Amino acid sequence: MQTFKISNAINGKEFNYPIVIGLTGPKGVGKTTLAHRIGGTLISFSTPIKKMLEVILPRINIYEEKEKQLPGFPEGISARTLLQSLVRNGAVFIILIYG
Repeated sequence: MQTFKISNAINGKEFNYPIVIGLTGPKGVGKTTLAHRIGGTLISFSTPIKKMLEVILPRINIYEEKEKQLPGFPEGISARTLLQSLVRNGAVFIILIYG
């Protein structure tokens, strides 16, 4: 894994950290394609957010019918609305750890 060094100016210690690149943008713009071309490990932010919603919503609402009105929620609230409210501007984030 490729790393970069950060020096601690106070006590002279050096630390090696993996290079982390955050990619953001709407669906279909090429975040995953770019990440695959660079190499490294992909970590999607949407997966843990969807897992979190699985605690309160049926899976079908999160993965298949995410545009439908959710029963028992205020008008206009769908799984997509909830997902977007948990991620700024509805963007999907991918973290690429280069190595």
